[in-house]
Amino acid sequence: MTKDEWYRQLFERLDNSRFRSSFHLKQKDIDYINEKGLDTIRQHAKDFIAKREAPAYIANDGKQTPMKGHPVFIAQHATATCCRECIRKWHKMQPGKELSQVQQDYLVDVIMTWIQKEMENAKRVAFLYNSSEQNSKFQVDIARKKAEEIGLTTRDATITNPNEIQQIVQNLVGKVDAIYVPTDNMVSAGMPTVISITEPAKIPVICGEEGMLKAGGLATYGINYYELGKLTSKQAVKILKGESKPADMPIEYLENLTLKVNIEAAQKLNITIPNDL
Repeated sequence: MTKDEWYRQLFERLDNSRFRSSFHLKQKDIDYINEKGLDTIRQHAKDFIAKREAPAYIANDGKQTPMKGHPVFIAQHATATCCRECIRKWHKMQPGKELSQVQQDYLVDVIMTWIQKEMENAKRVAFLYNSSEQNSKFQVDIARKKAEEIGLTTRDATITNPNEIQQIVQNLVGKVDAIYVPTDNMVSAGMPTVISITEPAKIPVICGEEGMLKAGGLATYGINYYELGKLTSKQAVKILKGESKPADMPIEYLENLTLKVNIEAAQKLNITIPNDL
């Protein structure tokens, strides 16, 4: 079996492992790698393997590699190079014997291959919102957590007044693959300016609500204001009929969110929308 064939099979198996495939580099890891450079990261990997994995006897085997704190640690858990038992199971190197230099170099290469794949596959998302609007910040915090869980890298693009939109969005060109806009009043009003920059740059804008699609946003999965109005009217009727008092009424939410896709925007961005959507 050639090296390429082995690596292909290995990474397919890792991808099919629910545990191994759950590890991804976060923005701080990518920033650290970009700051230090891949050569330095490779040297760190060599040092970690030599000190924590290569010895014949490891007193704390299975616990020697932290789950966070360095990109190499994340990569080790993702590639099953984190302890001698995992190395035995996934890489066929028996414990109880010191790893040769060839074996150590192989493990380092596996780690760096994974890191480079993560760097290449990293999808960069910017959150465009008014930093003074608490509702927007709340939505962005939720979106950021979910984005990082699936391996997306994120950055904030905040504004404090409408005049900043053009410059802030222009600065994102070439640095992000998509932009998410929550239900932010200031950005919503400035959507024509946003789209005038993102459309030529082929950057899709995912929106917090349907109204922004009319200005050129690509898609939304969120509230439908028509349905929200119906819900609000039902509450108003109860109040007018004396059936309920505002202070006593429970908070109600729309149970069903709506997926909307702007096909015209997709065509302009050269994006093919799957039929099952």
